[in-house]
Amino acid sequence: MKKEYDFNKLKRVKKGPVVSKDKTKISKTIRLDFAVVEWLITESDRRGVKYQSLINALLKEAMEAGGAILNETRVRQIVRDELKRRAS
Repeated sequence: MKKEYDFNKLKRVKKGPVVSKDKTKISKTIRLDFAVVEWLITESDRRGVKYQSLINALLKEAMEAGGAILNETRVRQIVRDELKRRAS
């Protein structure tokens, strides 16, 4: 690095994205089980959407359902709904 660079004039910026609700998507790293990602990719291919869009849609659906915790009853309902969709 050259000695003549002067870093004293640099300004510190806040870390993190500046976003407005419902207009911008942000990038966030999450850790998922391999089997979950495998299912998401298979399901997204079947539906003809990108797997990240599928994740977003599934999470949004859960959020709009009142943030209900994913319990055994909810999982059974999701499976029933998926089986009905496949039968159609």
